[in-house]
Amino acid sequence: MEFDEYDCCQAWPCPSSHPEEEEDNESSIGPAVFSILTHVTFLHLPLDYNDSMEEDEPDFLHLVESQMEDTKVEIESHILTDQTISRRAVEDMLTSMHISFKPFMVDEILTCASRMVTDTIYANRKVLQMEVSISLYVDELPLGVSIVMSDTTDDEEDDDDLDTSMMPASKSSVDKLERVGIQESGELCAICLEVFLHGFEATRMPCSHLFHGGCIEQWLSKSNLCPLCRFQMS
Repeated sequence: MEFDEYDCCQAWPCPSSHPEEEEDNESSIGPAVFSILTHVTFLHLPLDYNDSMEEDEPDFLHLVESQMEDTKVEIESHILTDQTISRRAVEDMLTSMHISFKPFMVDEILTCASRMVTDTIYANRKVLQMEVSISLYVDELPLGVSIVMSDTTDDEEDDDDLDTSMMPASKSSVDKLERVGIQESGELCAICLEVFLHGFEATRMPCSHLFHGGCIEQWLSKSNLCPLCRFQMS
């Protein structure tokens, strides 16, 4: 069972939340380093899920999220800017986190690193802080990975504690979604993975992603998040 279309990776510069610590680090002796904080979300079907349990519903509607504990890794900046060794360095970093990475994830991290080292904002800094967010579908949670568990008990739960990602979108927000005509065939609906046909009317989310009307309406009846970018509907 494959849900590769939900795999994504974003990397961005992250200024220090403690400027005084950054100043101390920048005055230290040694080469400049990238301090990379990585957030990983594993998408998977529940352990007790059975295909026959919900015969009328597609499997993707039952995906759940497990958050891995954030990981911080430091890599010397000259390594991430050396084309002969940079890719292997990022691959080793992701492998050490038990992540079955995709090539585009490595590309995203290296592109961010390249932008940072050429940006005058980071000139002469000893510590270049980057954050990476990865979402990855897995058949099973990797062994050796520490998953962040909720410490909320049943007695302590209230409306504010509910996972909003598992709440359906409001009917009014779904009704307001824009319908657009497809001008060129070839693009896929990321939910059913079927091609949009020329002249077909698709439904556009506020984040601009397109889906078949029936597909996205069924998705939003279960979750208020865009299945591609996790944009949250009201």
